[in-house]
Amino acid sequence: MVNHVKNVKKHRGLWWKIPLAVIVTLVLIVLGYLLYVIMSYNRIEDQQPLIVEGTATQKFLSTEQAYTAVTYNIGFGAYTPDFTFFMDGGTQSWANSKESVEHCIRSDVELLKAQQADFLLLQEVDFDSTRSYHVNQAESFRQSFHTMCSTLAVNYHSPFLFYPLYQPHGASNAGLLTLSDVQITSGMRYSLPIAESFSKYLDQGNEARIKAVYENRDPRLQQTYITPYSEYLGSPSGKEITYTLRWPFIQNDTSNPFDLRSDSSTYFHYLVRKFVSEGNELIYRQYSPIDVPIIRYADVLLSLAEALNEQGKTSEAITYVNMVRERAGVAPLNSNEYTQVAGQDDMRNRIRREKRWELACEGTLYFDELRWGTWYDSKLFEGAGLKQCWGEASVSWTKNGDYYTKWPIPATERQLNTALTQNEGWID
Repeated sequence: MVNHVKNVKKHRGLWWKIPLAVIVTLVLIVLGYLLYVIMSYNRIEDQQPLIVEGTATQKFLSTEQAYTAVTYNIGFGAYTPDFTFFMDGGTQSWANSKESVEHCIRSDVELLKAQQADFLLLQEVDFDSTRSYHVNQAESFRQSFHTMCSTLAVNYHSPFLFYPLYQPHGASNAGLLTLSDVQITSGMRYSLPIAESFSKYLDQGNEARIKAVYENRDPRLQQTYITPYSEYLGSPSGKEITYTLRWPFIQNDTSNPFDLRSDSSTYFHYLVRKFVSEGNELIYRQYSPIDVPIIRYADVLLSLAEALNEQGKTSEAITYVNMVRERAGVAPLNSNEYTQVAGQDDMRNRIRREKRWELACEGTLYFDELRWGTWYDSKLFEGAGLKQCWGEASVSWTKNGDYYTKWPIPATERQLNTALTQNEGWID
């Protein structure tokens, strides 16, 4: 009896070892997986010669012949109408099935053959990838276009990724497949610079690369907008804090990482900087001493330039545009190959762009666009809208009718003057 009690106590004292063993095992598995990812990673060699496969129907390019090229991202053969990729906000990381991949590739082949192009530049072409059931898509295209030669430049290879957990993405091998009706004599794969730290696994360290996109640009861009990963001096509760416009956004005003808060934590928009006070420069922001400009001198100069150009006095117009550009700190017109004015029509477009850059967010361009007849083309083109920094529209804008370019005449005015008729498209 005594021995039995001792054994019971002994077993009760060991209960905590079971969950500990489970935790230790899980930790070892995770560490082992991380080690596997790190050991499996290898940077694809820069300036890597490509193997040219096949023989094209034409040996040399001819200056007497017109050529056509098609560029096409085949989406690793996964994108049926109902497919949604998890990295684009969807739920799937694999294609629906091997049969689905093969069907998509056959459909792509039919589509491309119908184009009758001389050069096919295909992206995201898989070979031996988990997500596409190891279908060799590159070989399928080569066989389908056997009269063309080709090169394959690998641009994505990864070890087995256990993400998302409900359907791990697996191992991937994909590349850029070039098919040519003209014989390719040689090919070279070049690498773009990337971060060389552990960040290449965690998708961090992108700030420097993204910020570089906005460097050496027209200074008015940064003066008008808060661009990704740029800073803004805020002042919550009277304390000045430097915030950074980051993605993804972590909402916290008074502690790290001091992300700049907007009206949404689910969208990543450019924010307006122009006429927005910073820090503690204003005691009461609702009583800002900055008046809303009715018309600025720059607008006067650009309007004068526009009038002169329409009279055929393009050389005189350049002088007034350059007064605005020099004040803004950008190269004057006709000062380098990119600023050469090629006549009245070119100057007209340059003046309009200059107004858009100089007067952005000041509430005056709408009337210029109506006067120019460009409002629909510049604001309501297909795909237009309130766009996130990567170009995706969070709110779409659509054209409802040409009557938007003319305002309705109020009924009271038409009652006072019976000769007035309502503008086309508007009803009482």
